[in-house]
Order: sequence, then structure tokens, then C-alpha cells
Amino acid sequence: MMLVSPEVLGVLRTAVAEGHALRIPGAVARDLYLKTDRVLREAGARWGGMKSGHVFPGDAGAVLDEILATGRVFSERKALGQFYTPPDLAAHLVDRAAITAGERMLEPSAGRGALAVPAAGAGALVDCIEIDPANVAALTEAEMFASVRQADFLACDAVSDLVGGAAQPGAFPGYDLVVMNPPFAGGTDIDHVTRAIGLLRPGGRLLAVMSASVMFREAKRWKALDAFRELVAHHGGTLSELPERSFRSVGTGIATILCEISERRDA
Repeated sequence: MMLVSPEVLGVLRTAVAEGHALRIPGAVARDLYLKTDRVLREAGARWGGMKSGHVFPGDAGAVLDEILATGRVFSERKALGQFYTPPDLAAHLVDRAAITAGERMLEPSAGRGALAVPAAGAGALVDCIEIDPANVAALTEAEMFASVRQADFLACDAVSDLVGGAAQPGAFPGYDLVVMNPPFAGGTDIDHVTRAIGLLRPGGRLLAVMSASVMFREAKRWKALDAFRELVAHHGGTLSELPERSFRSVGTGIATILCEISERRDA
């Protein structure tokens, strides 16, 4: 973690973010510019030249918002763009899911089990997908889940991949429930939730933590938002703000929302 000085925060408040790029308008004293450049590189940016400015692997606006909100750079999580679900929020989501014992649930970015563990404790049969081998080892060792698979959720090509070969493609009826906190970087939360919606059975439920940019960023500047919002509405879903500082206990002030689908309609 890196603390950001008030002087650098002042510079960043003038910055303009668009897509992956962040530009600082106007002249900045060399010493202050170098300090600002160091902060941005620590946050995951590379220099893309005078026309591009600092370029991030994900959404530059989301990174900028977090730095300004917290005064810190959390470099240890910049690669995956993932922040683990705080216990209070996890308990709220699992309670809201109203799990019935024996329901089949998917957690497609399971981390260390912040959501999967209480869901399994409530009686769900949880399939965990997780990309980080260390996290997969911890999940497996817990011996609480129907299956644990190391994979990139977006790269799993078939239902049999997702459930560890336990079901044949075409025979799997879909999940009763998906509860998830996917990576946010570059709008990948939209991709993860879109994929998860497609894995629900008719009448299935989904609760997903997402970046607040899904609600507030202008769709005309990010075409994927239009399609995603329409998809959620088609399935009778809602997007609602989560309380401020929901993630403060895990070291970030990032603003988040809850995407909730309580009864999926057939396409």
C-alpha cells in the first residue's frame, strides 16, 4: 500500500479519465509530476505517450476514484482488480439470498470463501471457481464445497468445465443461485455477471457486487453498459447502491452497487 501526498491528490483531482487512459491537463512542476507519475505507475499504469497519457489495464476512472476516495494505492491487488468481500457485507448478501438447504449455488470468483463459506453454512451446495492457485488450495482444504475448480470464469467453455465434470453439457438445469463479487478492472464485472446470469435456471436468483460505475457512467461512453442494463431489466433485476464504505475494512473506499435478480424470466 502507498500513501498519496496531498500535493499529488491535488494534481489527480484535475485529471481526466476516459476508458483506459488518464491525462493530466496543464503544466505541473517537474518534481510534483514525478511524484504523481510514481503513484500512477504503482497503481498499475504505464506511460502511453503525450496523446494517451497514463494507460491502465482496466478502467482508469475506477482507479482514479479509489485513489481520491482513500488517499492510497493498493498495489497488491491491482493485478486482479479484486477486493475480498468484508464479513459484514458477505453476511448481508447471504442473508438476502434466503438460501434453502440443498440449493445449488455458484461463486465464480470465490477468493478465500468470504461468500462461499457462509453460503455453504446456510445449506447451499456451492461450486467454487477461482483463478488464484493459493486461494484454490485454501478452498479445497476447507472441505465445505460441492466442487472447487481453478479456472478463469470467463474462459470456462462448457457447463462440464464449470462444475468439474459433474454434469454433462445440455443436461445441467442451471444454478438455483449465484452470489458473487467479481473483479471490477476494465468493466470485467459486467462480463462476469452477464455470464453468470446465463447460468441461472428459470426462477434462479443472483446477487452480485459491482462497481458503481455500472449505474452512473454514461452509457454513450461505454457501449457495453447499455446492453448490460437492458439484460438486467429483461430478467426483472435491479441495480441499487450499497452503503458507503462497504469495503473500507479491506482497505478501499471504492463505491459499489448490488445487482440483484430474484426471478429470472425465460429469454
